[in-house]
Amino acid sequence: MISKSEIRFAARLVHLGLVNKEDMEVVLKDLNRQRKRRLDSSLDDILVERGHVTKTEIPLIIEEEDRSRPIRVKGFKIHKMVGEGGMSRVYRATPVGRTRPVALKILRPHIARKRLQVQRFYQEATLLTRLDHPNLIRGLKVWDSDGLQCFTMEYVDGVSVQDEIESGRHFEESQALSIILQAARALVYLNGEGIIHRDVKPGNLLLDSGGEVKLIDLGLAQDTGTRDMQRPGTTVGTVQYVSPEQARGVKDLDVRADIYSLGVSLYHIMVGDVPFTGETDRDILRQQIFSSLKSPRARDQRITPHLHYFIEKMMAKDRELRYQDPEELIQDIEEKIHGREDVMFRREVPGAKVRNPVRDHSPRRRRKGRHGRKF
Repeated sequence: MISKSEIRFAARLVHLGLVNKEDMEVVLKDLNRQRKRRLDSSLDDILVERGHVTKTEIPLIIEEEDRSRPIRVKGFKIHKMVGEGGMSRVYRATPVGRTRPVALKILRPHIARKRLQVQRFYQEATLLTRLDHPNLIRGLKVWDSDGLQCFTMEYVDGVSVQDEIESGRHFEESQALSIILQAARALVYLNGEGIIHRDVKPGNLLLDSGGEVKLIDLGLAQDTGTRDMQRPGTTVGTVQYVSPEQARGVKDLDVRADIYSLGVSLYHIMVGDVPFTGETDRDILRQQIFSSLKSPRARDQRITPHLHYFIEKMMAKDRELRYQDPEELIQDIEEKIHGREDVMFRREVPGAKVRNPVRDHSPRRRRKGRHGRKF
């Protein structure tokens, strides 16, 4: 007899699109026939034998319902899952023979069947392995491990800003500006490399115990030197954070789209919710394009006029009215907090000169005028 757990697993494979319904019916009939003959057969064996899944994929699929089933990747000891999304899962793992852990990202098996998603996975890995900035996660290696698409990155012992918001943490204005400044420095670097992130949001800002921020997940990033894999007119990004031009499906995006998303992130950090919500993605996208930034909750949070100004300028509907690059944003915020060391949350290196962390990675430009505004 076929067990209930096997029936559930078979149904999940069909639901994920890894095996079509007709093929699964044949597999189950074959399994039932073999067991009636008292043959030592398993559902896993038949699925692997017929090429529907690989042995390494099965534990990853089962893990979504049974976390006790260990995941195995050759050459690694996997400790625990530390993050997951619709496309992949991330584990804390240690390479065999080493002591320092890494973040091991594995593409979900049903996603690995989609050519575009695999291309994005390898694009992100390729970008991160060539980029080097203290506010970006460093990529290490990407490869196919017996059918699993794997990518290792530096491991950061921390949580996302999104997780902190959801846990009920209240960020002081200085803490929020520290996060935004560090993310902006990463955008300065990416912009210099000709890369648009296209998915800046609190969930992609990793915060360690020392207050250092790492911008993660370049799966939707666009290298302006290569062809965009997305179809023209298609919205790319997370709808609650996308810029009006992204919402319209504009093809010629630039760093100003990331600045808008960073502005939404700053709003979310301070208010505890996103500025635009709706019953459907279409409703939210329409608001990103047409609705003005009005929220009683923002006033209730006692946001200072300076911070209000930063958010409004970062989130201007017309990108010509936004900060034109992240360096300009950094300079404005730096003026506001100049001389306050605690807002930077930067670790000092013994014996090194203490430098302004903003200026370390953001070349100063001559100011054409002050962007001050009275409220």
